Amino acid sequence: MDFAWEPFSVAAAGWMLVASFVIAMWKGKVVPRSSLDDVMHDRDEWRTESRIKDQQIAEKDGQLQHLAEVGETQKALLSALGKLTGQERV
Repeated sequence: MDFAWEPFSVAAAGWMLVASFVIAMWKGKVVPRSSLDDVMHDRDEWRTESRIKDQQIAEKDGQLQHLAEVGETQKALLSALGKLTGQERV
């Protein structure tokens, strides 16, 4: 009596495919699409926030530079007034 092994080999291949998929999910190699979308959304949100912070820092740097220039002008003005009144202070 001949025994047909073909149906069992096809079934075994199917089960091996399912088992390899389950093992990949268990190890974290396969993730759901929703998780990937959440990670990508968070990444884009962080990039946007980083760009906004960079713009704010650049604006504050410009303001500090302007204040430094104004401070130098005020120092020169007060120094000149002190020389005129004879009350020069460093």
